[in-house]
Amino acid sequence: MKKLYNTSGHIKLNLIEKALKKAKREGDLPNVPSSDIKHFIESLEEEMEKFKSRVGTQINKREMEFLFKQLMLNSNDKITDSELRVIEEILLDKDFEIG
Repeated sequence: MKKLYNTSGHIKLNLIEKALKKAKREGDLPNVPSSDIKHFIESLEEEMEKFKSRVGTQINKREMEFLFKQLMLNSNDKITDSELRVIEEILLDKDFEIG
């Protein structure tokens, strides 16, 4: 099983979508429509680009928490805050495994 975070504590960005789809299949995202997963990925990429100087390209858990705060402040986002909180819980789990 692959973990979402590598041994140095950085999230594997290329596995985020796969992790969320797995969580959706397993019922961990019951109120998050599949289409919102794609919207979340797009929004996250936009926030990463905006804050590139702060978070860089190797993103750890603390930096992910910062990005989630920014996403919640963004009122133009296509994803509700409640959906973001559920996604945040999954993506901040350093022990989350992907099949």
